[in-house]
Amino acid sequence: MEINSVDMLGEGFDMPELKIAAFHDLRKSLAVTLQLAGRFTRAREDLGEPVFIANTADVNLKEELRALYAQDPDWNLLLPHLSEGAIGQELEAQRFMGGFVGQLDEIPLTEIQPAASMVLYRTQCARWTPGAFKAAFKGSSDSEQVYPILNEAERMLVVIAARRQGVPWTDISTVDGVAWELCIAILDPDKALLYIHGSANNGNYSDFAKALCGDNVELIKAPDVFRVFAGINRLMLTNVGLDEQLGRQIRYTGRMGPDVGALLADATLATTTKAVLAGVGFENGGLTSVGAGKRGRVWSNLRLRVDQFAAWCKNIGSKIDDSNIDPEQVLRGTLIPTLVDSRPAAVPVGVDWPVELLDHVESATTISFAHTINEQLTKSG
Repeated sequence: MEINSVDMLGEGFDMPELKIAAFHDLRKSLAVTLQLAGRFTRAREDLGEPVFIANTADVNLKEELRALYAQDPDWNLLLPHLSEGAIGQELEAQRFMGGFVGQLDEIPLTEIQPAASMVLYRTQCARWTPGAFKAAFKGSSDSEQVYPILNEAERMLVVIAARRQGVPWTDISTVDGVAWELCIAILDPDKALLYIHGSANNGNYSDFAKALCGDNVELIKAPDVFRVFAGINRLMLTNVGLDEQLGRQIRYTGRMGPDVGALLADATLATTTKAVLAGVGFENGGLTSVGAGKRGRVWSNLRLRVDQFAAWCKNIGSKIDDSNIDPEQVLRGTLIPTLVDSRPAAVPVGVDWPVELLDHVESATTISFAHTINEQLTKSG
């Protein structure tokens, strides 16, 4: 029996006779993947074991799904483990969301996904005052809208503000627009740190920090902010900005690409200071990205739920608060690419193709090592 289905095997579908599933388009969500797999694992004595066929050429998957589609995995062991982990994360997220008091107009809190970007402040306040946040929104008129929501147990304040502002194509004061801004503040009392995110990304939000924790706050800037690179293994810098200390004609140089780690030679660093660093690497066994600027901003190429954002902030804060980390030494593990002009005597695990090759996907590309192959054939007789 064969059934072709496109987005039809939803929740509640129960047909035990279905035992062979072909996933032509791999789902990116673990929850949807588990739901689809569950349609084919209904038990009955007269039916055999389920079989799953998947297009493993799709490599754009989350890490949690890669294990499922690895070679010869035991889904009997993996599915319960992944399912329990997903349920546990969902329960923790519900607990976290349930601690908020207030309402963000018609915007569900679960639908807010801020970019992983923030600035950090050292504080000395014994108790923060989230109710005083309006001091940071100076000039707000009655027609502008401000919606706060607070989770006191998690020390997290979320504010959505609609501000009226001029439009860039005219100076007429009667023509304006509405700009929505998301601001998030998280107090970490154990480390005396305040994390602040602003979707406008246009400053260090010092007024917001002072309104919540008083005037005695200090923005964390270079060099301490570069401690965020601690614990990143196989770091490959993709963005390097350097302030030139000598000369008047060039004050700043910036490079972007997969090989900019080569700019960090000793001769270069001797006459420059780090302004912007960003790259990718591995942390806790998973791929990660991280960036930092000398003025205190830290970021990653992620969009997170508010509970995940809080965890990300505190992970960054634990590094920056660690005085044993020397910010000048954390970049020692930076990958500096070297030119390989012959085939290595090893089996490749993965290949990072050059951008020039990826830009010509319509053309056929052939890579051969004829000399090496002929030489091996000659030796083998």
